Amino acid sequence: MPFLSSQPTVRRMHTELGYSVTCHASMYTGVRPDRHGLWFIWQRRPQTSPFRWMRPFRFLDRIDNLPMHVLATKISRRFTRTSSWFGIPYPVHVRWRDIPDLDVAERKLWPEPHYLETAPTIFDLMQAGGIRVEIVGMNRKPPRGLSAWRTWQPSANPARFTFLFAGDVDHESHALGQDSPQVTSLVKQVDELIEDRYVRMAASGARPRLVVWSDHGHHDVRPLNPLAFFKDRGFELRRYPHVIDTNFIRFWIDDVEERARCVNALDELGIGHVLTADELTQYRVDMRDDRYGNVIFYVDLPWALSHTIWGFGRRLASAHGYLPSYPKSDAVFVSSEPAREGPLDLVDVAPSLATLLDLPVPADLDGSSVFTSEAATG
Repeated sequence: MPFLSSQPTVRRMHTELGYSVTCHASMYTGVRPDRHGLWFIWQRRPQTSPFRWMRPFRFLDRIDNLPMHVLATKISRRFTRTSSWFGIPYPVHVRWRDIPDLDVAERKLWPEPHYLETAPTIFDLMQAGGIRVEIVGMNRKPPRGLSAWRTWQPSANPARFTFLFAGDVDHESHALGQDSPQVTSLVKQVDELIEDRYVRMAASGARPRLVVWSDHGHHDVRPLNPLAFFKDRGFELRRYPHVIDTNFIRFWIDDVEERARCVNALDELGIGHVLTADELTQYRVDMRDDRYGNVIFYVDLPWALSHTIWGFGRRLASAHGYLPSYPKSDAVFVSSEPAREGPLDLVDVAPSLATLLDLPVPADLDGSSVFTSEAATG
């Protein structure tokens, strides 16, 4: 990416322990997960579950199969509105009896007003400040991503903030690997399109300031079927309410003694460990309730679980969600403006954008602007 590499600021950025949902919330609010509240898409919230109508049928284990999961989701989608990126996904590998307790944690897209009840986003701040925003590529239907970029041209009177979203890179990286020739070609196209639109804006008389960021990196992974793996080792996975993510298995186990036995058994499997209270605090993911689980089993590299709540994971060459201390977990931050020295963090994105837009930066953020106030010049 020669154009982006030539910018004054090209830096690594520390990410979160989790997936895009928690990273987006951290980037756009400037606060860490234990404050904004998003860690995973699926949470245990019986009172708000779109599947709560299923409770009279929850113990009919004989209909616990994939077609019934699909049917139940289709019915639930008709009566529950969500404008988030994923909507209400199909809960594929999860016990039928547990589905009525599950809800999605993200109900809106992050640029939408009041994305979170816990903290305002940079988009909320821009709306309050009367800043006109143009969003390109963040569509559910074609054209989206880079296809939308290619048809978009800067206007003679551009918005104060233009947000170009390219989810293509993440999707293709998962399927083919971040270092694959196809993804290398894709990021080259991203670079060329950004340069072209930047030059066009500058030629029109505007003074564009460029800020580019990602939410995390990718790791090459090896698929592991958790259903077969646990069965072969005598661990009764379906004995407990649980959700399987790409490299986490989250349990809800009420009995304290049973929970301790489960933790010991999980730690002895050799593919990861149960996150301790100290680790939950360290990574700022201690939510002070059990909605994401009260036993969080972290599966470490090189493993990625193939049979998750999302599906079968047949095309998974690289993944994320691993420890933020791993260099390949890092996000990237690029700008045409010089940035301060020192480490950068996802929570620095929102206050940095606020500084460039000359918006007041909330005083209680976990992040801080990487730019000086002199960088804000209209």
